[in-house]
Amino acid sequence: MNRSYRCSSGLIAVLMLLSAGRLASAAETLAVLDAPYWRLGGGVQTTIMMNNTRPKAITITPYVFNDEGASIPATSFTIGPMATKSVLLSDILSSRINKGNGYLELQFPGTPVDIAAQALIQDQAHGVPWNHVFEPKKRYLSSRYEGVFMGGGDLAGATLALTNVSSAIALVAFSVTEGGKQHGETFQLPAHNQRVIALASYLAGSEGSGGRVVGVSVSHSGAPGDVIAQGLASLGGQGSYNIQLFDSARLQSSSLVSPVLVLPWAHTPFLALRNTTAGGSTISLIAHYNVATVQKTQQVVLQKIHLEPNASIVINLERSLALLPSTAEDVGMEVATMDNQGNPVSGHTVADLVLLAR
Repeated sequence: MNRSYRCSSGLIAVLMLLSAGRLASAAETLAVLDAPYWRLGGGVQTTIMMNNTRPKAITITPYVFNDEGASIPATSFTIGPMATKSVLLSDILSSRINKGNGYLELQFPGTPVDIAAQALIQDQAHGVPWNHVFEPKKRYLSSRYEGVFMGGGDLAGATLALTNVSSAIALVAFSVTEGGKQHGETFQLPAHNQRVIALASYLAGSEGSGGRVVGVSVSHSGAPGDVIAQGLASLGGQGSYNIQLFDSARLQSSSLVSPVLVLPWAHTPFLALRNTTAGGSTISLIAHYNVATVQKTQQVVLQKIHLEPNASIVINLERSLALLPSTAEDVGMEVATMDNQGNPVSGHTVADLVLLAR
């Protein structure tokens, strides 16, 4: 404060104002965002990228936990109004770490939408195999995740990271399914602990060459958001990509819609599909597109697929899209799911679009 007082009453006024300021600060909402994985060592670095969406500076306090739940001291930093900032994890840690992994948490005054953030885990030899967005706990609606991924070869490097961000022990179950065979494990995950699972060891009895499609299920005993998950798919020498794991409560539509696709493809597109339920379903692969000479958007069913319970399939979209006219523009894909009676059903299908270099 700029004002000074020589009398005792003035000093009392100063103390009262400071006290009121502290109360106001304490009452300010604290936003918390979590990211499920960080890694350092062996040529791997983690970068936190952030965007301040507000017209005021925001000070962020990072919390870094290792896989055994220990908190690693880290330095706070400030992002200017409407500014972006990237920091290396190794630069903000108070002590040097040669090797390790765990999860990240960002806390700041305000609301979760004030800061958009993601973590990039970069392997100097192989690029950026992992990237994931920081999320608030309220984003999660259930304690179950479903996903599907396309893999190659022996799936070496395919990984699932399961992280308990809560202060209580959680019972966690995961399974992987390929070719009708399901394998998995159930275990206790202590507070703030992480377990990183090599998926290849659970799929060793399956076909080890060529294109593979694997379903992933994760559930836990905690409240929604207590355990978060991130996966990495291995493409057998063609790189890797993030496995999309969907909160099962968010699968509320009978149709899944892709963004607009640019043709011709610079890569070969593959679509991995999975029926997550105990009943059979029929999936229609529908293309929506425009033609310059026609005002109305066109659509055509490219393919119909029947999926048995908990079955997965991978489709080469390049072959399917060859059925479209050569003048097709602004192509979008729709995956529509129906039950065996032909009724639209929601929550049955998860999908992932993968682009492979030619």
